[in-house]
Amino acid sequence: MREFFRKHTVIKVLAAVIIFELLVNGIFYGLKFLGISFGTSNKSYLTKEVIIRFLPALIIAVMFKTKDVLSPSKTSVKSFFKGMLSGGVFVAIIITGCMAALIELLGEEGNTLKGPAEILCFILFTLSIGYSEELFCRGTITELLLRKHGNSKKGIWFSVFISGAIFGVMHITNVFNGQPLDETLLQVVCNIMTGFYLGAIYARHRNIHVVAVLHGFLDAMTMLEMGLFRGHSIADIYTETTDIHPLKSIMLHSIFLVCGMIILRSKKLTDITDKEDTTNKSNSYSDTECIIFSDVNQVNTLQ
Repeated sequence: MREFFRKHTVIKVLAAVIIFELLVNGIFYGLKFLGISFGTSNKSYLTKEVIIRFLPALIIAVMFKTKDVLSPSKTSVKSFFKGMLSGGVFVAIIITGCMAALIELLGEEGNTLKGPAEILCFILFTLSIGYSEELFCRGTITELLLRKHGNSKKGIWFSVFISGAIFGVMHITNVFNGQPLDETLLQVVCNIMTGFYLGAIYARHRNIHVVAVLHGFLDAMTMLEMGLFRGHSIADIYTETTDIHPLKSIMLHSIFLVCGMIILRSKKLTDITDKEDTTNKSNSYSDTECIIFSDVNQVNTLQ
């Protein structure tokens, strides 16, 4: 079975998706069966996100041996800031979007901010969304594909495209939460393009914290009113309908697709594949050393 999954990485990735969804829904309905509810405060949503989504993502990372993406040895401050530069479009959208929303909301009469504890919980909640989804989608799915195909330019494109497609299609489950089918399909298409951009950033820098922070604060931008101001709850976001035209939404998200393609241009892919070759050679030397030392130990044992 292990050899089969090693040869068929896409099937291994699909197995991870199925297990992840089973874990998420199993925990959700298990808690519901036990009569455990979380409430609608920012603190409640933070607790809910950690238990229902981040924990399953971490379990999957352990099961599929990708938890090392969280290791400090796998990331660095330098790669984080380089990743932020690659995600410049996200950064620009987040900063301008948050500033515009805050100016508008603070200018409305009667709007008052929630307490410091609730504001902190809102920030942690949005970051937990980023880490939950990115640990699974980029840290496991994209990482598994890159480990198999990341030593060639076509392989990197394949890995980023497939992981982005899976990230988008996973949002189809929102139909079961009462979201209209047409809105859900639009969300799937837009998230495929967003996932492609995030996957390209991850493939370029292999820093999970970059994509997690970008993802988290992008979500925070859309929930500022719900999370920061009194009289509103994050729960309200799920009852709102969007007025944006589908074609306009697709055109706006196509910017992410273009940015991802720029990051994966030939010159940059050469740098990535060179790093992969170095890593593979290092790993092969380590394997050889293990075999040599193993043989020596066997000889010593016989003596």
